[in-house]
Amino acid sequence: MLNARGQLVLFVGAGVSQDCGLPSWSRLIERLTLKAFPNDKENIESVLGEYGNVTKTRILRNVLKQKFNGAVADCLYENSYKGSDNLDQIARCGVKRILTYNFDELIEEALATNDIEFDSFEPGDHFNSNYRGAVVFHPHGLIRSDMNDVELRQKSIVLSEEDYNQLNFQPYSWGNVVQLGLLTQFTCLFVGVSLSDPNTRKLLDVCRNLKIRHTHYALAKSPLYASANWDKPMAKLVKRSIETDFRSLGLEPVWINQWRDIADLFKSIRSTNNLKWKPTRTGR
Repeated sequence: MLNARGQLVLFVGAGVSQDCGLPSWSRLIERLTLKAFPNDKENIESVLGEYGNVTKTRILRNVLKQKFNGAVADCLYENSYKGSDNLDQIARCGVKRILTYNFDELIEEALATNDIEFDSFEPGDHFNSNYRGAVVFHPHGLIRSDMNDVELRQKSIVLSEEDYNQLNFQPYSWGNVVQLGLLTQFTCLFVGVSLSDPNTRKLLDVCRNLKIRHTHYALAKSPLYASANWDKPMAKLVKRSIETDFRSLGLEPVWINQWRDIADLFKSIRSTNNLKWKPTRTGR
């Protein structure tokens, strides 16, 4: 089993955080738009509607300027959030290396709740590859809910068009090197990741062209689940198109029917071989 041998890595996206009450990427940008244009909601939405999400964030960053990171934090943590069974099972499954594209620290909170030793890193941090605990990588940056204005202004996050362009201009940036290292050395499972991120797709293409022999996987909700009979042909077509896209990136789809199925999946692959428990925890 890959997980028992320490050969499985998780790549986690916004779908996991949404399950806990945090906003999706699109919803986050909607909230940022209201922050940037509080008095022009209807008009500005019609104007920004012409642009994709990455371009919208460039406009919003230029409007909000120094307040941008603070606004992102406000919009991210606007509503209360809580853990989930999916997140708990991800933390307990025994995977030692987790890369999350999310700014939040929900994974760290789940690891801490389960008394699992971990360390987390973001761009520029030094890390020890021999560390025995779980490791959480944040290639797009980390925004904690308790950060003050000064800390937020100093943060470097990947959200707007300029940020993604910078990643393309710097192929050996911290985030790119970490992702490529994981993708080339381990079997990776994408969880809650839309795979629309242009930089992630570029890195997957790089790995595919390197002709690595191990396979990567991505969880995806089956379009066939709960579709009406007259929708079946269209659902099958959508499913085939998703499979074609995934395989062009070197990914094999792992189909699930419902989001709550993720918890059962991680229970089935759980291995405590790689976990390092805090000494305060007993009875394992």
